[in-house]
This record gives sequence, C-alpha cells and structure tokens, in this order.
Amino acid sequence: NALDSREQAEAQLKADKEMEKAERAAIGTEKFQNIEQKYANKVNAEQSQMDAALNRNDLKATRGETLTEDNYNQLIGHSKTIQGHYENEIAELERMINTNTSGKNPLWSKSSQEYKDAMQMLEEYRQKAAECGIQQEEWNNAIANLPFQAIEKALERLDALADKYQSASSLKTAKGEDLDRQDYQDQIDAKNDVLQQQK
Repeated sequence: NALDSREQAEAQLKADKEMEKAERAAIGTEKFQNIEQKYANKVNAEQSQMDAALNRNDLKATRGETLTEDNYNQLIGHSKTIQGHYENEIAELERMINTNTSGKNPLWSKSSQEYKDAMQMLEEYRQKAAECGIQQEEWNNAIANLPFQAIEKALERLDALADKYQSASSLKTAKGEDLDRQDYQDQIDAKNDVLQQQK
C-alpha cells in the first residue's frame, strides 16, 4: 500500500506540473492575443476608412470620372497607417514571444504548439504588411499614369469629334451642299474645347 500511495503521489505531482505548465502556457497565449486584439481594433478602424474611400472612388469610376492624385494619396495614407500598425504589432509580438520563451521558468517552450502558432501569426502579419507596401506601389504607379490617361481620354474625344464632323460633312456633301467656313470653324472650336479641358 505504501508503494501504491507513493505512485499515486508521484502521478499527482506529475499531473500538477502538467496543469501548471498548461496554465502558464495559457497565460502566455492570453498576453499574445491581447496584443493581437489591440492592433486588430486599430487595423479594422483604419480599414473601414480605407474601404469608404475605395467605395467613393468606385462610384467616381462608375460615373466615368477620372480618379485624381488626391484620391490615390488618400488610399496610400490609409494603407501606410495600416502597414504601420502591422509593423508595430510585429515588434510588440516579437517582444512578447521573447518574454514568453525566456527565463528559468518560461511560459512557452520553443517546441510548444503555442510558440509555433505565435510564429505562424507573426509570418501572417509580415505578409499583410508587405501586401500594404505592394498596394501603395500600385497606387503610386496609378498616380504616375494619370497624365497619360488624361491624354488618352482627350485623344478619344478628339477622335469622336472627328468622326462626328466627318459624318456631318459627308451628309452635307451627299445632299449636294458645300462645306462653308462655319463648318470648319465649328470643328476647330470643338477640338479646342477638348484641348482646353486638359489644362
């Protein structure tokens, strides 16, 4: 019976150590998740503002309006803020992981599932921060292309005007009427109006 009591005591001691280890790991996980939640709230708030700006830009595009440099710069600003939140979160989470895995009695071992999950989350946040950078580069490229888009639209309008006046001229000629000075002046004025809109 003494042997059974000793085995039971050892089993209970082992169970207590496992329970303490699990509790400590849970404390480390809770601290990690608290940091994640803090930054998720910041990212979500900024993302909501960026989504609203994207919706406004989509509406402009649907109306046939050209997006401006200010439209893109607003998106870039939101994206940079979000990227900054991710970068700050990564730094804070790295410190928390270091705290959770260091000391004589760490909350996590580097072979624990909690540590592996935390490292995976860090990688996901790094990816999200990198995606923000890519997004910003795309919008900067769109800004650089704005003058070319304006020229393309002007050329399209000039082509449409040329087609319109060519059709009108052909119709007038088909009726046996001669083109007069006013016909040519109307064409010139219409083309000048398109060019003036580009300034």
